[in-house]
Amino acid sequence: MNWTYEAKQNDTGVGAIEGQIMFEDGSVEVLSNLGYHSPEGFQIGYGGSGPADFAYSILMDFLLRTKICSAINVSGKTESLHQQFKNDFIAKEKYRNPNYYLVINSKTINEWLRKQEEENEN
Repeated sequence: MNWTYEAKQNDTGVGAIEGQIMFEDGSVEVLSNLGYHSPEGFQIGYGGSGPADFAYSILMDFLLRTKICSAINVSGKTESLHQQFKNDFIAKEKYRNPNYYLVINSKTINEWLRKQEEENEN
């Protein structure tokens, strides 16, 4: 099963964004903020603390869902990779669409994680 992580501006039109997980069957879950950098919540489009929390929360959720690593190692793996994930996806304007959405699919994340592992092996 594939899914996407999406961000959209909250109803107030300013400040933090809402993160959600969209599944192939049409179901939606709210992405919990598991980060610890930003008191204001998720953000996208720059390299600050809100994007760091969004990256951390996406990676943690993805690793737990896919069971790529043991539950014991999920936190450490997320901690070691979330800043690079933020830089590669969350802070980049190219992942935004005109409606202030950011969409990253699970296949892209899986490929990114494989690339990170390959680079760490070399």
